[in-house]
Amino acid sequence: MNNQNTVSHFVDHGSTNNVNNLKFFKLRKVILSIGIFYSIFFNYNNLFVGSNFLDGKLNLVLIFLFPMILFIVSMLFDGISIYEIIFFLLLFSICIIIGINLGSGSGFLGTFIPIPMYFFALRKIHPMDIMVSFERGICAALILTIFTYFMVDGIQVVIQDRGLTKQSLGFTLPNVLGTVSFSLISINLTKLFLNKNKKNNIIILLFLFFLLFKSGAISAWIATVTALVIALVVHSIYNKKILNIIGVLSIIFSLSVTLWFTSSTILSTSSFSNRLNEILNGRIFFSYYYMLLTPIKMFGQAINNVGAYQLGYSIRVNLDSNYLYWLLKYGVLFSILFIIYLVLLVTKSVNKDMPYLLIPIISFIIYGIVEAGQGLYYFNFTLLFSSLIFMNGNYVANRIEEIK
Repeated sequence: MNNQNTVSHFVDHGSTNNVNNLKFFKLRKVILSIGIFYSIFFNYNNLFVGSNFLDGKLNLVLIFLFPMILFIVSMLFDGISIYEIIFFLLLFSICIIIGINLGSGSGFLGTFIPIPMYFFALRKIHPMDIMVSFERGICAALILTIFTYFMVDGIQVVIQDRGLTKQSLGFTLPNVLGTVSFSLISINLTKLFLNKNKKNNIIILLFLFFLLFKSGAISAWIATVTALVIALVVHSIYNKKILNIIGVLSIIFSLSVTLWFTSSTILSTSSFSNRLNEILNGRIFFSYYYMLLTPIKMFGQAINNVGAYQLGYSIRVNLDSNYLYWLLKYGVLFSILFIIYLVLLVTKSVNKDMPYLLIPIISFIIYGIVEAGQGLYYFNFTLLFSSLIFMNGNYVANRIEEIK
């Protein structure tokens, strides 16, 4: 296994296109950071809630602008093989069919279509560079959101839950603050594992844990604990076979738990299911009712909200399980492709001597059981680790670059 204190970057030494790729390397990272910042700050800051801008075409255009620029740059300077052309044509064709089935007003364009665009555009960029870009974009959105809350008469959403006060600190919901904190924690745990600026990472982690505590987000805590456990496991185990098994088992576990959520057995009066449902704020029962009232289709559909008239709730009931949400909304075919992608993420990261990537990968896999944030590209950066699949292992260079 490679030295864990280094970070290798993918470079095709035999390709002249790589010179151009390196030329635009820093620019790409900046564009990605700005794109992530924009998606989070303007769409999840309470200052902009209810504004016409968020529902307008300009916001959608700006969301698309950043992946489109990276997409075009990649087309011009990365080169593309016949295999990649066929793959992405099939992927975009599936996305178009799903989009037609969803219809208008589904949020499909702004939250989903950028994923395959970024997926293509970043297929020659090392996952660690993607993580650094995300860290900068998310940190900027976090700092400015908290700043506007304290300095510009921002609005905070406060929820009282089982005696716990959940705070948003300027975000639209406390869960958003929790998701942002968890995402940054997983990045800094990975960097800490690689011995990059240990002192700074520890200070940052302490601050992020404080924010996670303020959010009171149970799902984010579950994912964060998972990230801590996986960090210890990866640090202690150097056997590729064992690490691959752990990664695949995490996927099987997540799918099994999600399947259990949708079965009638969760309606039993057993203390365990009721207690777990209470801890997860009703996520289990909500998953069951969504599954009960929504048919499964090959290419997805617009999901109707199951609200007060079905369950007796006076508030909107969300489907928080991302595995179930994507299955019902985007369909069977895309869900199968997503599971295959998760398996490839796990096995490729281990087999290409980057086991430290299991820290965010597995924690987001578990996160998907109870949170739809797993499927949002501006929070879940592992959705954009396409280079693990498309970069041949022979092109993993020995060049080492400091992560700033």
